[in-house]
Amino acid sequence: MNRQRRRVNPKNCLNLPVRPSTKAPRPLPSLFAGSRWLIQRGALLLLVFLSGCVSLEKSYPDRRYFALELAPGKTPNSTSDRILSVASLRISPRYADRSFVYRTSTAAYEADFYNQFLTAPDSMIAEELRKGLAASELFKYVVGPSNSLQPNYVLEGSINALYGDFRDPNRPAAVLEIEFFLYNQDPAAAGVSLQKRYEKSVPLSEKSPEALVKGWDQALADIVAALLADLKAANL
Repeated sequence: MNRQRRRVNPKNCLNLPVRPSTKAPRPLPSLFAGSRWLIQRGALLLLVFLSGCVSLEKSYPDRRYFALELAPGKTPNSTSDRILSVASLRISPRYADRSFVYRTSTAAYEADFYNQFLTAPDSMIAEELRKGLAASELFKYVVGPSNSLQPNYVLEGSINALYGDFRDPNRPAAVLEIEFFLYNQDPAAAGVSLQKRYEKSVPLSEKSPEALVKGWDQALADIVAALLADLKAANL
């Protein structure tokens, strides 16, 4: 007679025979199964990346560059023999950078990194100023500071303001202020022949960089016209 082996179990108070388990043992997890899953996942992500599903397009705008420019004037028919030299203009450090400057409150200003002058604003305005003065009949020649001609007069200036006035959102404006000094180079009458400050605020049709540049162009044209009128009245 086969005797069934009895295992004493503390919880088996009746000491009944214990049947052997018929369940198959669970296989141990393979170390390679996790690695294979990671490889498959990485390959899938790479495929999605290469297929263009992941967009790398930049979300910031491109920088744009603008130039101030006076409207072309008529060819002068001057009978004068005077020569005017327009020196390099000085500019307030607030506006010396090429980025557009916006005034948003009484004391707050903002620099626009994405909208800028093509060249330094003081050099650009000095070039247009020489162009505007040369279109008049007051002088035979209007030259720059590096010209070898001996001038009768030297015009110096300081740009004190160059910004977009956006303090009132409903009334944007382009602001330009320049102060001029005209020096007589005649030894017999050397000194300041004219000193005046000109400030122009031109209303804008809209609040945009393009409208602001047009406003500055108009402000510069108005300042040149006013300066020419004062030079004529000075009887140089």
